[in-house]
Amino acid sequence: MKEGTTYPGAVLPGVIAFGLGLTLTVAPLTATVLAAAAARYAGIASGVNNAISRGASRLAIAVIPASQG
Repeated sequence: MKEGTTYPGAVLPGVIAFGLGLTLTVAPLTATVLAAAAARYAGIASGVNNAISRGASRLAIAVIPASQG
């Protein structure tokens, strides 16, 4: 962060936008994934959805700070 910037001015707006985006997308995406799978594959579909979600969040944690420097 540049000198003279503050958390509320520099970081908080992005955190709020990210949180709102997750709120609007995660539940519908999960419901869509599970609804698209046959009932007998619901457990596998849920596991794949969770694995991809965790992998994507870890990738974001690794990439976003690197792009800031």
